[in-house]
Amino acid sequence: EFNFDVTEAEIIQDGKVFLGRKGGIVTADDGTTIEAINFDYDKSSNILVANENVKIDDTIQDIKIFTDKITYLKNKEIVITEGKSKAISNEIIINAHKFEYNKITNILIATGNVEIVDIAKDIKIFTDKITYLKNEELLITDGNSKVIDGGITINANQFTYYKFLEKINAKKNVIIEDKIENFIIYAEDTTYLKNKDEIFTKGRTNVIFQSNYDFLSQDVTLNRYQKELRSSKDSILKDGDSTLYKLSKFIYFYDKKLLKGEEIETETNYLTKESDKLYFSEAFIDFTKNKHLSKDTKILLHKKIFDNEREPEDDKENFFSGQNDPRISGVSSRGNEKEIILDKAIFTSCKKTDKCPPWSIKADKITHDRVKQNIDYKNAVVNVYDVPVFYFPKFFHPDPTVKRRSGLLQPRLNDSDILGTSF
Repeated sequence: EFNFDVTEAEIIQDGKVFLGRKGGIVTADDGTTIEAINFDYDKSSNILVANENVKIDDTIQDIKIFTDKITYLKNKEIVITEGKSKAISNEIIINAHKFEYNKITNILIATGNVEIVDIAKDIKIFTDKITYLKNEELLITDGNSKVIDGGITINANQFTYYKFLEKINAKKNVIIEDKIENFIIYAEDTTYLKNKDEIFTKGRTNVIFQSNYDFLSQDVTLNRYQKELRSSKDSILKDGDSTLYKLSKFIYFYDKKLLKGEEIETETNYLTKESDKLYFSEAFIDFTKNKHLSKDTKILLHKKIFDNEREPEDDKENFFSGQNDPRISGVSSRGNEKEIILDKAIFTSCKKTDKCPPWSIKADKITHDRVKQNIDYKNAVVNVYDVPVFYFPKFFHPDPTVKRRSGLLQPRLNDSDILGTSF
């Protein structure tokens, strides 16, 4: 079953063992050639051992193996290597400490500091163990694994690389870092489509852009070509300005830092007690220009924002502390760091538990000028228990951050046994 062409040959043990020395080539019955310095062949077990500068060339399966030592179990058609080993097949190069190659199933298992290079796709894989199914051109890793593709690095416990599809599936403790696009993804199950430049995740996912925009979501899609991240699942975004966003679905264009979302709840200064909340049914938020454009807006200011207007004497407790529910709502809004404009809006600071607010101001437009610290109203109507009382074509008052300023005071209802109800 083997044809030996060696420099020196010796037959021992009554012809059962053949020794080849000082270099030569052994050819198997299927045309596979084995070059080495030394050969030991046991005819009874049909096992060939070759060592020193071993080279195997299997032309039928189109694979070449280079190693220090091999044991060829001819009856099982299994080749086992020892020492530094390299395999080359279909522009795939595999380096490892040990190979087990099954010629019948055409499956190669590599273990120990495994390194795979796909020359055609420019992909490198590092792992503890890999199974290479040559017929399917499928590579499966096991243990700590890393994939490098240009600027993308993927770490995971397991990879499945579909060479023909240019697809990499990573599972368990997945970390994807893109130094070119400047993002990191943490997930448990991801799929990277190299030819489409897309990444898909399954389950809980954390994506961080520029170390500043932190998304917590599920089942996300990241398209590197279109430079967008999207999800149709409930998500949370934290930015570097201590603002928290909750969204039912979103698209984030990360090169422009532009967010489009639905059912958005925004909380400013979410790490403090003095946080304001904004609700948008739909909105575009431009983080670069600090601008937004939205539909169906609600703004909930923190409860103590009006407490300064009711300061008690120094030795008394402020009974009204935190008793307000200041809020503004409008059919649409837009704004930036200097001002926020709400259309068809209504403002009140009365408690939400009231069946209808004791007082409110409705206007065609409400503008919060953050620079002048004013809230301006156009075509404003002051309502008391939903009854129109005053009309002002134009009207303004200081915003709640102003402690003292002359002008019209915030409307207030009083009730006493002597004077009765007053406004």
